[in-house]
Amino acid sequence: MNKVIDDIDVVNGYNILILTFPKDSGIIIEPTMMIHMNGNLNVEGIVLSQDDKFFSKLAAGLRRKLTGSSFYNSLITNRTNENLKITLGPHLTGGITKLEILPNEVWKFKPGSFMACTSNLLVSGNLNIFSNFKAAISGQSSIYTEISSNNDEAGTVWVSSYGGIEKHEIQMGDKSEKLYINDGCFLGMLSENKKENIKYWDHFVSVGSANGFLKGLFTDTALLLKIEDKKLLSENNNRKCKVYTQSLNKGNLENYIRRIGQEKNNKGGVEIGGVEIFGGENKEKYEKYEEKYNKLIKINIKDEENN
Repeated sequence: MNKVIDDIDVVNGYNILILTFPKDSGIIIEPTMMIHMNGNLNVEGIVLSQDDKFFSKLAAGLRRKLTGSSFYNSLITNRTNENLKITLGPHLTGGITKLEILPNEVWKFKPGSFMACTSNLLVSGNLNIFSNFKAAISGQSSIYTEISSNNDEAGTVWVSSYGGIEKHEIQMGDKSEKLYINDGCFLGMLSENKKENIKYWDHFVSVGSANGFLKGLFTDTALLLKIEDKKLLSENNNRKCKVYTQSLNKGNLENYIRRIGQEKNNKGGVEIGGVEIFGGENKEKYEKYEEKYNKLIKINIKDEENN
């Protein structure tokens, strides 16, 4: 198939991904990310798996569903002679980035970040709770979306974030660098290179404290996701751990919404920044004004009828 043309654009301050399909081109997308598309594009629901066996597809679909993606992905193709477009957007206000997945590479991304990929890539779910436990106790997710090449060719994937996106290349080896990631700000990383027989996630990712565990308890930095070559092996001098982070933490948003709900239930009102915007005393005042207004309306109607 001909190559799909991609454009990451900004509309009124919001990031969108525009994919242009030449004749006989196609791509796989996460259905819930679509904003709008040309009506002449062909849409087909598919279940990506390593083989075409029923139970393999069922397991792959369930893993994706548990990690925030749809059970079915959508294969979008153009069977016309014109260039047709589809537009995708992130679930939350954030950025979009494009990555190349090389053969034998396995990438791990936070749940719900997958947007689209070329048809030669395999989108699955990583549910290994034991392997992901270190990430879970440092405030990250315990399950991830996993993307790898399904053949000997490189592929392209587009992922979205909550907030801005930063790319980090952490030096490994005897001059290893350290990267600490705060809870909820991990977006994705190169998890494994099968050709080099190295598992970055298993070997270089752990839980650490930026300034000691006890001091970290007072600064919320006691349990952070740490990326470092702990053994300082010289054989890793030419290796860099590729990591992406997002600038906003979804957990903070969820806690903020939960706090608003609790304040509403406890006080009968809603507070933002310590200011009650509706409910409580303001709600009672509003109801009294509404009652007076209705009485005045009734009086005016009676006066008009008497006149």
